Amino acid sequence: MRKILAYVTIASFFSSSAFADPAILTANVNFRVGPGTGFDAMRVIPQGEEVDIKECDTTAAWCAVSHSGTNGFVAGKYLNQSDANAPAWPRVFDTDTGATITLYQPQITDWKDFSQLDALVATELKASADAKPIYGVVLSAMCT
Repeated sequence: MRKILAYVTIASFFSSSAFADPAILTANVNFRVGPGTGFDAMRVIPQGEEVDIKECDTTAAWCAVSHSGTNGFVAGKYLNQSDANAPAWPRVFDTDTGATITLYQPQITDWKDFSQLDALVATELKASADAKPIYGVVLSAMCT
């Protein structure tokens, strides 16, 4: 029973939930007048800003949202409905030397005997703001 409960808990954490307001943007996003890249962008909403989701299409590719009293559309893949106080994916860290490290949402690769969770984390390193990014993958293992 404990294994089933653990599985359901972890599965629900990593599954997509139905969209409902509010949500945090995971990247700088074009705030558009319609649902698609063919529509004009009113402005760019910065990563980390909160929007209120009004409605999404059936695949959650595009969502109608409200931001600062204006209604528009954003790509659903950039919305994170986690707790507003929790950082959204990707997570960006700046170093004292001016480098930026970006960690993208972990992807589970294995769950051995329900006690060890293995995941891959895509990473990006930029030595400076104008440097070409270097990409890599980190293997992470968590044991219970």
